[in-house]
Amino acid sequence: PLFVAPDSSTATTGNGMLEASVPDITIGNPLQYQTGTNNLVLQIGGTNDLTFAGAFTLNGNDGNKSTLYTNRWLQVTNTGLTTFSGNITDGGNGYGLGVFGGGVVALNGNDSYLGMTGITNATVLVNGSLSTSLIIVTNDGTLGGSGTVSGPVTIQSRGILNAGNQGIGTLAINNTLTFQTGSTDIVDVSQSSGNSKVTGLTSVTYAGTLAPNIISGTLSAGQTFTVFSATAESGNFSAIAGTPGAGLAWEFDPTNGVLSVVTSGPIVPNVPPRITSFSLSQGNASITATNGVNGGTYYLLGSTNVSAPISQWIPLATNVVTASGGTESFSFAGTNVYSTGSPQLFLMLSSTNN
Repeated sequence: PLFVAPDSSTATTGNGMLEASVPDITIGNPLQYQTGTNNLVLQIGGTNDLTFAGAFTLNGNDGNKSTLYTNRWLQVTNTGLTTFSGNITDGGNGYGLGVFGGGVVALNGNDSYLGMTGITNATVLVNGSLSTSLIIVTNDGTLGGSGTVSGPVTIQSRGILNAGNQGIGTLAINNTLTFQTGSTDIVDVSQSSGNSKVTGLTSVTYAGTLAPNIISGTLSAGQTFTVFSATAESGNFSAIAGTPGAGLAWEFDPTNGVLSVVTSGPIVPNVPPRITSFSLSQGNASITATNGVNGGTYYLLGSTNVSAPISQWIPLATNVVTASGGTESFSFAGTNVYSTGSPQLFLMLSSTNN
């Protein structure tokens, strides 16, 4: 076995280092703590894929259970994938596992330790099964994978849920899922292959930001993606990041966990429409304007009081910009705006008619 052990009989804290210095390393030895009364951090560095094929026991071989140190810690700075394919257990002693350090860790075994799992500033992919009292994801930590989780999951502020193996996949959480304010759910979406999703939920509480990530294909209005399958739902995401494409928008239904692609409304230009030419002949105005946005609707408004609020200006004509995109020109030709005896009339171009 590989022992995670202190340098002396009196040490209870410190670090042990493993370095993935050559490609595709597999370590078949089991990982073991010699005692349950130390709090050593196992550091895993390097730049290559590294696999631990043996079992990993969080409890100490001496049978002693610490009342002070109940969590084991992995500091993974390895830029390759670090995989634990052996089972992680704690002998029923309630030890937990914390992962940090910025690396990516795949848990591919049938892990049955009873304590909590903490993920901060690291990515943990559950591809096997994980029985734990609670999973907490926070401070730039990410939970993903295509396996099964039995305990409740809480995504705290700056925590991320991204089901799948950093791509399309299904993560089963056979318990509750809670998003807190400031959390993020990343959903990988493909036009042809569907989307990453979470299934098996007894309940889900939505908050934070939903962040769809299009990994392939071009989406169109009417497409739907089931992101969550839950028995009960509450709350909603406070924001949906990005758009599925030009003229499109995302829409999420918290009652069924479905993300939809819908047609967005007219795009209001960043700058107001601007008149570039004007002529008046026998009461008919011909006006050319620019700064129109493709698909936008523009109105020629009239009022006898230049100081009147816009709600009191009367639409005289309408023009919808149908050009190919970008900032476009449009016109109002031959619009009757004046007749003999009419009071003085002021004109305005607007992207709203009231």
